[in-house]
Amino acid sequence: MSDTTWVALITATSTLLASAITGLVAYLAGRRQAVSQEAIAHTQMAETRNARYRDLRREAYVGALNQHSVVERAMRNAWEATPCIALTEPDQYRELDDALNLLQEKLHLVELEGPLGINVHAARIMAFERRSISNLTKVVKDNLNSERTPDSVEPQKARDEEFKRIEVRDEFIREARDVLGGSL
Repeated sequence: MSDTTWVALITATSTLLASAITGLVAYLAGRRQAVSQEAIAHTQMAETRNARYRDLRREAYVGALNQHSVVERAMRNAWEATPCIALTEPDQYRELDDALNLLQEKLHLVELEGPLGINVHAARIMAFERRSISNLTKVVKDNLNSERTPDSVEPQKARDEEFKRIEVRDEFIREARDVLGGSL
């Protein structure tokens, strides 16, 4: 073989080898970039999903708290503004029962959104409100013909109920803030 053939053969081999190395490097770089982009996409989807869960939870928690405020106002009205004799009429508890039923529905939504820690506090709110209505009806039953309001008949019980309601609500708020990352 002549020198020219050897030079042509070496040149062709080096060109093919350089092309193969360049192709391999390009493939590896492209693969690394694709893996990196996939990781970024997964991270963004996870962040979006977490933000959506947080928003759903926040909406459920705020809805329950707002309805708890409605129950609180109805209870305050029953304790402080309505005479015991008026609370013996069947329709007097309708507003309070409706508010409690709606609170129960809102708390069910909280329980669905979770997590378990907030469910415990949601259950405490409902249990407290059920005990509170029971305490109110007991005071009314013991004072059926009185023109006085339940809180004037049992001021300590009325005050205890109000403080306990605030305590139960504040515990729920603290847990909700923990779940949501510090803000409600």
